[in-house]
Amino acid sequence: MEEAKIEAKQQHPQPDGSFTMRLGNTTYLIGMHFKKDEKETVTDKIKRLMRKEIKTNSP
Repeated sequence: MEEAKIEAKQQHPQPDGSFTMRLGNTTYLIGMHFKKDEKETVTDKIKRLMRKEIKTNSP
């Protein structure tokens, strides 16, 4: 069985906080919303979520 190919790339200029992702023959436009005065960066949020996921799934 062939695995679904997922690719994310910037083909055309997108507004800040959005990108496109192609899954099979479908292209999705993904938008993200963040508070402008937030003290935590996107990278910080992702790292925090990953640490939480590791703690949750650890034996």
